[in-house]
Amino acid sequence: TDWVIPKNHFRVTHIFFLLVFSLALLLTGCQTPYLQEVLGIPTTHLPLSPDNTIGQTFVSRNAGLNGVEIFLNPVSDPPVEIVLQLFADLNNPNVLAQDRVLIETPSGPGLVQFLFPALRNSQQRNYFLQLELVGEGTVLVGSYPGDTYLDGTAYQNETPLDAQLDFRPLCSPSQRLGGWIRNFITGG
Repeated sequence: TDWVIPKNHFRVTHIFFLLVFSLALLLTGCQTPYLQEVLGIPTTHLPLSPDNTIGQTFVSRNAGLNGVEIFLNPVSDPPVEIVLQLFADLNNPNVLAQDRVLIETPSGPGLVQFLFPALRNSQQRNYFLQLELVGEGTVLVGSYPGDTYLDGTAYQNETPLDAQLDFRPLCSPSQRLGGWIRNFITGG
């Protein structure tokens, strides 16, 4: 017998694959590889202390920026409180987002998440994050050589360094997908 393929078969198939692909993208969030996934655990560290701030400029590739993960190694006895502030750039004093993390028990080196409400229009925008230590103590912030990330640089007390922090931007999966759809529709 001859097989007859309905006219809408290809349209249904394309819609199915588009939905599966969109769902996969939605579930991945803003995930990009950590530098340590490529380069291994950071071997250099920048000291964060009450009189020494650490920062990083970067570009958010996706809409819905809602946090940052940073490699930290508390070397002081807990508790240690760290404040992350996000700015549009180094010279703009307006804080766009902020989060505080209290490390209450000895945790050793590892990734720490700083979360804040999603920034809807963050796609392809420049940002400056700054870490401050509240109270006493020292925390080492994982870093790599300056040429490991080309869209920004690390800062110490607002002075640029030839280094990059071990960090990864986080995004709201739904807003990331919405940003992609907006760009597809508008051709942006």
